[in-house]
Amino acid sequence: RETGGGHFIIVRTRIAASASGPPKTCIWVGRNCGLAGQTRSFAGASKEIVCQNCGGHTTFDGSLTASFSHDVIYSVTRKDNEARSADLAVKTLSAIGYAPERAERVHAFILATRDHSFPQNAPPDLAWLLDFDLAILGAATAEYDAYTQKIRREYRIYPDLLYRPGRRKAMEHFLERPHIYHTDFFRDNFESAARENLRREIAALVG
Repeated sequence: RETGGGHFIIVRTRIAASASGPPKTCIWVGRNCGLAGQTRSFAGASKEIVCQNCGGHTTFDGSLTASFSHDVIYSVTRKDNEARSADLAVKTLSAIGYAPERAERVHAFILATRDHSFPQNAPPDLAWLLDFDLAILGAATAEYDAYTQKIRREYRIYPDLLYRPGRRKAMEHFLERPHIYHTDFFRDNFESAARENLRREIAALVG
């Protein structure tokens, strides 16, 4: 099955081999697998989930596949990581016989993680993918603080003079949105914690 069996093992192996730069490979492949695990846990709990935004149904076809390819190509000095990851995903999926229209769906899903916006009339499972990707924002305080420290280490080539304003702008972008998350599940369970984490981080960045 394309959405839950051997294909995922093949895609995961090939993409992992394409990820560049230790220890970046370990960090981001690990994150991708974790994101896929979150997506799969929801898919396993229910064969079909109704989107709280549009009432549509999802079987996690696009989001589960995209989760394995998300950010597999990543460099802190580039701004086209999602585009390059999406292109690699299509190339890899095509090589194993994935239907072209489904591969393009995965491509679009990965591109959507650039700003985590949910386009009008987008497939319902995209909302879940975007929320899973931002789940760390709603983590417990200690976990979130550890995450921000990891992010700072990733961007260690930039001095605080450049890093702090850029990071602050990115966090303020999420706070300015009416909702950080797109699904009712994430809004009900993680929205408040996410906003508190973001406000605390911004205060530390300007302090």
